[in-house]
Amino acid sequence: MERSVSSPEVFARELMSQLDLRRVGKLSDLTSRLGLSVKEVDSDDFEGVLICREDRSKGIIAVRRTIREEGRKRFAICHEIGHYILPGHGARQCICKTDDIESWRKSMPEQELAANRLPRNCCCHTGK
Repeated sequence: MERSVSSPEVFARELMSQLDLRRVGKLSDLTSRLGLSVKEVDSDDFEGVLICREDRSKGIIAVRRTIREEGRKRFAICHEIGHYILPGHGARQCICKTDDIESWRKSMPEQELAANRLPRNCCCHTGK
């Protein structure tokens, strides 16, 4: 992925434009249009996981069932959408631990930081 400060923001705007969306209400509307399904699963090891076909034609986002806050769960799903649409992110699978999602530490891998920036500019804004 080219290191550009605006890359996730640009991709968020392009995604919303391509899907003819001004805002995202129900995440299921967005995920289904992208060919993704979301499953809540039991896990002690991760907060969110993306598993997808190599051609990115469809995939599954798994989120930890015990995430209590709906905003945090929504952010985790949007973070995984970021991995799905941003170039250079995991070819078929991304496993994100609690420390990866909604964290802004400078020592984090660039891909995790980029995936964290996408929800703030796309999926997490419901317009409410």
